[in-house]
Amino acid sequence: MEWVVALLALGCLLFILHMLSDYFKRRQELEPKIQRLDQAKGKLQREIEGAQRELEEERGRLSPLRQEVSQLEEEARQLQQQPLPRKPRPSGGAQKTEPS
Repeated sequence: MEWVVALLALGCLLFILHMLSDYFKRRQELEPKIQRLDQAKGKLQREIEGAQRELEEERGRLSPLRQEVSQLEEEARQLQQQPLPRKPRPSGGAQKTEPS
C-alpha cells in the first residue's frame, strides 16, 4: 500500500514541476508584451498630460473673454430695463374734434 502513496506523491511532484515549467515559459512570452504595454501606457500618459496643459492654457485664454461676455450681457440687461425714449408727437395738422 505504501507504493500507491509513493506513486501519488511522485505524480503530484511531476505535476508541480510541469506547472512551474509552463509558468516560466508563459512568463518569457508575456514579458515583451508587458514591456510594450508599459511603453504605450507611458506614451499615452504623456499625451494626456500634454492635452491637459493645452486645456489649461485655453482656459486661461478664455477667462478674460468670458468676463467680457458677462459684462456685455449685464450691459444688455441694463439697457433692456431702461425705458425707451418717446418720440414727440407732431403738433399741428388735423386734430380730432369732439362731436357736439
